[in-house]
Amino acid sequence: IGSSTFPDQLDYCTSAGQNRHKAIDVSSEYVEDERLTKNLLEAFVPDSARVWDVLHTRIMPYNSVYSAISMQSRLLLVETTQGQSRILNDLKEDWFISDITALHLESNGKPVLLLAMGVNETDMMWTSLAVFDGVEYVFPDNNRLNGF
Repeated sequence: IGSSTFPDQLDYCTSAGQNRHKAIDVSSEYVEDERLTKNLLEAFVPDSARVWDVLHTRIMPYNSVYSAISMQSRLLLVETTQGQSRILNDLKEDWFISDITALHLESNGKPVLLLAMGVNETDMMWTSLAVFDGVEYVFPDNNRLNGF
């Protein structure tokens, strides 16, 4: 069992059975970076007036910052490594991410993520597993790694 270092504490568990994912020693921490926020909005968001929130989480040992840009009717998950940023998922949904936690598993060279998510301007919240499929982060059925 593991949990994030964030106040909201996301918990998860894994079974003792065989797993085809690589186990990794990983940590994640929330960071504030106004310059990164500005750069991401300039690069990926043509209308920053629609932005609700931007969240940055540093993930080690990848030395990457994963950012969630929550907007009206759009949610971007972006990875920034060595000054280069790329979109890892572009959801056309009215959702937000309030917490990004890297789990101790890796899929296709990227950490498996546990995300605290919700619907903008509502009380609807949930926790989603996000797995990198080689192209983008996807959300497995029933929050299970089966098939990945």
